[in-house]
Formats: sequence, C-alpha cells, structure tokens
Amino acid sequence: MSVKHTILFLAANPSGLDRLALDREARAIQKELESASNRDCFVLETRWAAEPLDLLRELRKLKPTVVHFSGQGGQGMADVQQPHGLFFQGHDGRAQFVSTVALEETFGAAGASVKVVVLNACYSETQAEALLAHVECVVGMRGAIPDGAARSFAIGFYGGLGDRESIAAAFQQGCAAISLEGLREGDRPQLKVRPEIDANRLVLVADPPITPPISAPRTPEPSGDQAGDAPRVRQAQPGFGRVLWRRLSSEGEWALVVIPLLVIGIVGALSRSC
Repeated sequence: MSVKHTILFLAANPSGLDRLALDREARAIQKELESASNRDCFVLETRWAAEPLDLLRELRKLKPTVVHFSGQGGQGMADVQQPHGLFFQGHDGRAQFVSTVALEETFGAAGASVKVVVLNACYSETQAEALLAHVECVVGMRGAIPDGAARSFAIGFYGGLGDRESIAAAFQQGCAAISLEGLREGDRPQLKVRPEIDANRLVLVADPPITPPISAPRTPEPSGDQAGDAPRVRQAQPGFGRVLWRRLSSEGEWALVVIPLLVIGIVGALSRSC
C-alpha cells in the first residue's frame, strides 16, 4: 500500500502589496500532480489568505511532507533586527510580517513530518537557510521572482516529484521549466540541503514492493483409486486349460490327472490295432 504525501500549499496575497496570481500557481501544481505517474501518492491541500497561525495549525493537523508558501517575502518594516521573513495576511486583510526566527521556531515545534519546504516568494533565500535547522531540503529565491517564473518553477518541480524524481532532480527540472518559458530567472531558485542529506538520493515516492513469483502448485501423481485416471490397457485373460495346468502344477496333483489319461490313450490305441 503506497504512502500518501501531503503537500500543504499556503497562499498569502494581502492587500497593500502587489497582487499575485496565486490561484494559477495552485491550479498548475494540481494539474501536474494529476498527470504524474505516481499521482496517487500525493494530496494537495490548499489554504488561501493564510494567516500566521494557520501555519502552526496546519502543521499539527495535516502532518505534511511538503510545505509550499506562495506569496511575498523580504524585509519587515517594523522589525529592524529581523530583516527577513514572509508576509502573511492579517486579520484586517493587510500584510502581516512573520520573521525568519518565528518561522524557524514554528517548524521546530510542529514540523517534524516536513521533509521539503518551498518558499516561492521574493527574497526568501535567507529564510530557506534558517529552516535547514529543522527541514532536510528548502528552496528559496535569490532576489525577486516574477509571477510567471514562480509558476513555471512549481510546474517543473512538482511534475518531477510526481514522477519519482529525487529532490535534486525535481529542483533542476523546475529551473529548466523557467528557461523553457523564455524567462531569465532560471538562476533565482536556490536549493538548500542539510550536510548529512544527499538530495540526489532523496525520493519521496518509494520503490514499489517486489512481489515474489508464485510457483504453480505441484500436481500429485494420479493413483488408481482416483477418478479420471488414465485408461489402463486390458490384459488378455489366460484360457481354461492354462489355468487348470497352473493350478495342478502348483498343487502337485498333475500326475493324478495325466497318468490315467495316458493309460486310457494307450489302451485305446492297442484296441484299434487288434
């Protein structure tokens, strides 16, 4: 029975910031997974207008293998000491900045199931580096990345995961997808990997189990008492004389029969000669 991996897609498009086509990105990911050879191994869970506490709640509830944040990152206006983070949506619909320290603390507290994080947001490379303390592989963006490039990367990356590619191979395919669309941001995505992890060997979809060959049951040798036996060759039965001779020979009584017959034969012959 195959293990299903949950992909948590968090989308934040708060007012006051540039509007992004996050719905098109989610739809593109869903389409790639549905057409993949291992589509039954993944479940995409989307959360729109994501607020900061949604990250904690969904990590606890869904236990996802992959967390994908789609939105905007960068420097928070109010927190000078923590210049990097992500913009979620606040209660009033406006942008609410979440620092890198808060993100790292959240994944440390509730992200034990997470193996891969994709921060598909501008200026998120620093955040990706920080999350390596709790996650094996993290993708961040070096500098700004336009909507189309972010969507193309997601198409290539999740298409690779769905076809049993390693994390490293899926990342390379995501970058290639950007270039295939004629965009120049193919070098913006950055894959961060923990030192003890080999991203070239990390595959989310395990190999299918090998089923041992089933040997055919041995057919027992047919016995004479079983129905459907092969027809037997009927042997010729010995004649009466042969049976009588065998019986007399076996019982030692042949002389009692043969001698009188010989005497009768001799006497008859003499009588005819006279």
